[in-house]
Amino acid sequence: MKNKVRHSIPIYIYIALFVVIAIFLVVGSLKDVDVSHKLFNAENKFGKIFETFGLFFGHGLVVIGGVAVFSGTFFRKHILSKIIGIAILVVAFGVATYLFADAIGTFGKDPKFYGYRFDKSWMALLVSAALMALVALLGFFIIDMKKQDEALRVGIVILGAAIVQVLIINLLKGMGGRPRYRFLLDPEWNDGTHYGVVYEFKNWYQFAFWKNPSNDFFKSWPSGHSGFAASFLAIAYLPNMMRRRFKFDNYVFFGIGLLYLVLMMIARIIIGAHFLSDVSMGALIGTFAAFICSFVVEKIRAFPWEKKKEEAPAEIPETNE
Repeated sequence: MKNKVRHSIPIYIYIALFVVIAIFLVVGSLKDVDVSHKLFNAENKFGKIFETFGLFFGHGLVVIGGVAVFSGTFFRKHILSKIIGIAILVVAFGVATYLFADAIGTFGKDPKFYGYRFDKSWMALLVSAALMALVALLGFFIIDMKKQDEALRVGIVILGAAIVQVLIINLLKGMGGRPRYRFLLDPEWNDGTHYGVVYEFKNWYQFAFWKNPSNDFFKSWPSGHSGFAASFLAIAYLPNMMRRRFKFDNYVFFGIGLLYLVLMMIARIIIGAHFLSDVSMGALIGTFAAFICSFVVEKIRAFPWEKKKEEAPAEIPETNE
């Protein structure tokens, strides 16, 4: 079959990345407080910028995934495929717009803890929608509409990676109930009056969700920002459906995703939102999501509509006999 998503990034690279992240998780389990003490700076501009705008690329890739699925379904003959393509594009755009607006707007959050934000929530929604619309236009520009099967497969990998990591991380956040580092240091919030007790540091594996309030201050582990940044590694498969390609493009895109992940992990520790073990676990989950989705899609040799196209009998050439 032509234009099929292959495992563009070899498995051994993913394995090496898993090992490195696991080492950081172990180090964090032993030295979380020491690392945070050395790096924490609540006024650090780099940390504040990533606190607010860091997820733009992760959420933007969700829009690209929606455009990819749309490109792979809308131009087929069946009306159902067109409806599905439109629906997924609209949902992807809407979800990405809302999530990024939540990151850059106040929405009742204390700006002291959440970086640079718009004072008006409607302004955050407007800016988010405009930026995501630009990302969608970029997606339509770079995707080769002739590569329908390829676009659909890449879209499934991108959206699948984002969905898998979000589900896993949010489930674990509720179970962990780990206080954030900056919350532990803040005398205004962690003074015993808001939650009835002064909270102290605990390791990520010391679950106590039945004791902690359902508040963002107690959602340190695992890092959602790092999980989204790690799922951004699925950008490595974007060249497979692009109009123009260049040598080693999959590896270059993977490297960009890896740089984004590293910067996100560092920024989240600096700003006091997470410990080293938090960002390591988030990165581990997000990387796993990108890997497993690409692996599963690759193992599916042909979807039903692809089989029909492949199994169609070839035309018998006419002869003069």
